Amino acid sequence: MSLVLAVSVVVALQAAWIRLIPQNWVSVDSRVLYFPTAKNLLRQGRYSVMDGPPYLPTITKMPGYSVFLAALGLTGVDQLGTIQAAQFVLVALTALIIGWVATRCFDRRVGWAAALLVAAYPGLGVQAMQPLSEALTCLLAALHIATLVSLRALPAQCSGRRELATAIAAGTSLSALALVRQSFAFLLPIIVLACLLESGHRPWRRRIGRGAAVGLATAALVGPWCLRNIVVSGEFVPFGANSGLSLFASARQYQGEHNERYWPQYLPTIEENLRIIDAELPPPPGTAPGLDEGVGGGPAREAALDRMLTEQAIDRFASLSTGQILTGMGKHLIVLWSVPAGLAPLANIDAALMLGALAGLVIAARERKAHWPLWVLPVYLSFFHVIFHVETRYSLPARPLLLVFTGLAMIRAFDQLRAQLVRSLPPAGTT
Repeated sequence: MSLVLAVSVVVALQAAWIRLIPQNWVSVDSRVLYFPTAKNLLRQGRYSVMDGPPYLPTITKMPGYSVFLAALGLTGVDQLGTIQAAQFVLVALTALIIGWVATRCFDRRVGWAAALLVAAYPGLGVQAMQPLSEALTCLLAALHIATLVSLRALPAQCSGRRELATAIAAGTSLSALALVRQSFAFLLPIIVLACLLESGHRPWRRRIGRGAAVGLATAALVGPWCLRNIVVSGEFVPFGANSGLSLFASARQYQGEHNERYWPQYLPTIEENLRIIDAELPPPPGTAPGLDEGVGGGPAREAALDRMLTEQAIDRFASLSTGQILTGMGKHLIVLWSVPAGLAPLANIDAALMLGALAGLVIAARERKAHWPLWVLPVYLSFFHVIFHVETRYSLPARPLLLVFTGLAMIRAFDQLRAQLVRSLPPAGTT
């Protein structure tokens, strides 16, 4: 209970401080996609961006964040303050889950340190101010890692029913994560492979069972949405029709044509593609052709745009030189792990926390406690965004896990300092 109170106070103080920053917190994604779809889910029961009939479905992105907004009845800019308050609650819950994870992996003091670091981390606070999916993604990522830690901690002698339930929880949390951010759907084979390879003195039959349970639970929840996208679009677009745009933006980043904040530099290409699509596939009545990011106009139109952008991205990648590829990979990683937008004045603090994470990872390796669930997301996101478009905020779901290692480094440094002070004191009874 004391940790809950401490985290709540830290999050409240951070929220009060960040609210003083003069900034327009509402992005294009929120206005074009999240608010319209949340409103239509709530009022029409349809996942659509249209503001009137026929409310054609959209397949641009996964529905998780829109469902979150609709469940809270938050569908517009006029409710921004309520959205921000709700998302700071998500930050607090993320901190508490990370504290539990750190306690299970190391000890209670590291758990406290990690929880407070996450609660105070400005990057999460800045994202909580924006009606974007990062705060919800961070919470679900932390929850998924917590289920993996629980799964690893089960003794080999535990009942099969308990192991199955924990594996299903891991798959369920991963599916929730993928339904908010489609990039995490590709994490599934890595998690299943880890379940198979990590023995824990278990027979292969048990390992295959837990891996299958994770996979089937994820597929059972994500599968229906993937099938819906394929059916309504008539094309194989199982997750979302914005991967082509992400790949195209990444190719332009590799070619040095734009930086992280690429909006709206790709809009001329979008509009040119839409003109071609509209000539062959006229927008249905009641739709507005040429919307930002190609959202709207029906799922067939969105799928066609996604396909065109994917082909154009592949052509651009094929034209890259070896030097451009190597340089682009380095730039992608630098952008991914740099200081989150809006935190330039705190660059040194952010850099110190991330360096502390590296030190903590070394310490964990020496103590033979480098638990793979703690570093699987940072590694996965690094590989993923070497290929796809990158923004610094895309690394935020992994940063609370890195702060666990920062907390470990801080606690071990404190222990060393205290030991040195004790050794420097004269023995009791001497003068």
